[in-house]
Amino acid sequence: MNRLFLSTASAAVLLAGAAHAETTVDVGQVFLNVQDATNSIDVVHNNHGVAQDATNLGNGLIDERAGNAANYDDVNQIAIGAQNAANDVSSYYGMWTDLEQNATNVTNLVNVQDVNELVQITAAVQNADNFADYGQAVTDVGQSASNIANLAEVDDAKNHGDFILQLSLTGQDASNHLNFHGNPPPTHPASGASNVEGLTQEATNVANLLNADDVRNVIQGALLAQKATNTAEFGIGLTDGEQTATNVGNLINADEITNVAIQGAIGEQTAVNRAVTNASGNHHAGSINGLDQSASNLANVITAQDGLTGSAGFIPEAVQVSAVSQTARNVIDGNGGTGNLTQGATNVSNLVSITVDVE
Repeated sequence: MNRLFLSTASAAVLLAGAAHAETTVDVGQVFLNVQDATNSIDVVHNNHGVAQDATNLGNGLIDERAGNAANYDDVNQIAIGAQNAANDVSSYYGMWTDLEQNATNVTNLVNVQDVNELVQITAAVQNADNFADYGQAVTDVGQSASNIANLAEVDDAKNHGDFILQLSLTGQDASNHLNFHGNPPPTHPASGASNVEGLTQEATNVANLLNADDVRNVIQGALLAQKATNTAEFGIGLTDGEQTATNVGNLINADEITNVAIQGAIGEQTAVNRAVTNASGNHHAGSINGLDQSASNLANVITAQDGLTGSAGFIPEAVQVSAVSQTARNVIDGNGGTGNLTQGATNVSNLVSITVDVE
């Protein structure tokens, strides 16, 4: 997810300051905007090879150079506003084959080699939505909806009392919807006209994510209102499908944390996957063969390969406080038989994980 997003953001933002060979640079960015990126297609018959990409980015600092050229002293990002990314396709009688929809909203992105002090604050509303409507069948359809508030990719932030602060007060709604409207031509009854084969739906919300090799002091605070939803409606059957709904509030991935990591989260997280048939009149309709559903909510997670080697004295090296209502749900509703199904519903609140590098 991170690599895909950074590739998209790199194409969207070029910062003139990153071109200079400064050893220490200060950057300040303030986003007070409303962004709306929308793609829509409304046709009658069959369609093949369609791609839609709706992307909004507010505040980005990307410096892919290595060494001292990519060193930054103070970086401050503030984002207040709203982002809406939406893709919509509709085919009244027809089919969709090889359809890709990507809706992405991002506020406050930093990807640099070294940083001394980093502050990211987001108070915004983010909505990412993909909708595909069909009358007969769909084959090889991918839908990805993502909202990201405060993302930092830093190699080194552990020298000279380095400090990273990420605060998010963000409402995030990511949804994918495949809709069988039940109005095919009279020669194709609804009980047998709809087939879904090869479907991937990913709905993701992230508030405060830090990926770092080495980091000294980190504080993450999040007021969460996250909803990730995938819905697939079908008639005669669904084959080879995957639905993934994920919410993340406060996540630190680091090789080493050398002083203090503090995380606090409050609010709600809801992750739901639904595969539902609306076929009628045929007990063989509405079958499912090969569907994986994963619904996950994460609040306050720290992973450190080399552990917590803190020297904070009387302050605990890791502090996690969570008051988050978490709901993870997978739903399958079909008239016919089922086979090769996997469902996983996971809620995690306050986790410190020390991993081991086996290489």
